[in-house]
Formats: sequence, structure tokens, C-alpha cells
Amino acid sequence: MKGYGNFNSGEFYGGSKFKVSPEVLMTAVATTGIMAVASGELALRVGVWVTAAIIGDAPDIDIGYGDETDIFFDGLATAATNKVIWAPGGQAFAGVAGTTSYGDIVGLDDADECDGRYFIHPDTIDVDVNTAASRGSIRIIAEMLDITEMD
Repeated sequence: MKGYGNFNSGEFYGGSKFKVSPEVLMTAVATTGIMAVASGELALRVGVWVTAAIIGDAPDIDIGYGDETDIFFDGLATAATNKVIWAPGGQAFAGVAGTTSYGDIVGLDDADECDGRYFIHPDTIDVDVNTAASRGSIRIIAEMLDITEMD
């Protein structure tokens, strides 16, 4: 059976694969369908790789898909270069006076964010820049498992 195996013998069939998106600039308000997802794929986790520091007065960046535009990240604001932030581990940090922060990552305060999603129909993972940063860019990293190959 694909996707299963004997861990004691080191045999494992199927398994997840990582997808990495093209770079997306955070300097203009836009929604970009950045990563195609096939029907039957399970996004085990979704992350943001900050390729150039996100800097600005009040940037607001969401990552999701279709009707759930902020299911993976809601309100990513600032982050340092070369950080990789995984959903939901990068979210829901306790903050002061209604803000949230963790080191040099600021934002990410929505309790309903999740790390995985099963896609029944083809879709895209989208980057939604609601309020542009003065500079910065990211790539999306998604660990995907093709459930249709498990028989």
C-alpha cells in the first residue's frame, strides 16, 4: 500500500513532498495565487520563508486559499530575513496592548489559523498583501501529501 510501510525495516512508500513557491514581493497590495494544489492533496503544513526582511509601518499579509484567505497566516507584519515561520507554530503569540510579537516576528494573532488542509478540488495557495510593506519578499513552503496515491 502506497504511503505506508514498515518503519522498523526502514521501508516507507509514498510520503510527503515539499513545494517551494516563486518569490513574492510584499511591496504592493495584491492577491497572488502562488502555488498550485491538485485535488486529493493534503497540505500537512505551510510555512513562510522570508527571503528579504519585511519592513514597513503596518504591513498586513495573509496566506490561505479560495474563501479561506487567511487560514494559514493572518496578519503577518514584520519578519527578519531567512526566517522560516510554520503555521500554526508562528501564530498566537502573547503580546502587549493588543499586539503580538515573538522575537523579530510581529503579527500573526488569529486563533483559527491551522497548519494543514485537505484539498478536494484543485486550488492555489494565495499570498494576500492587504497593506504593503516598504520592502520585503517571501516564498511559501508547503509540505504536501498526495492522498490519491494511497491505495
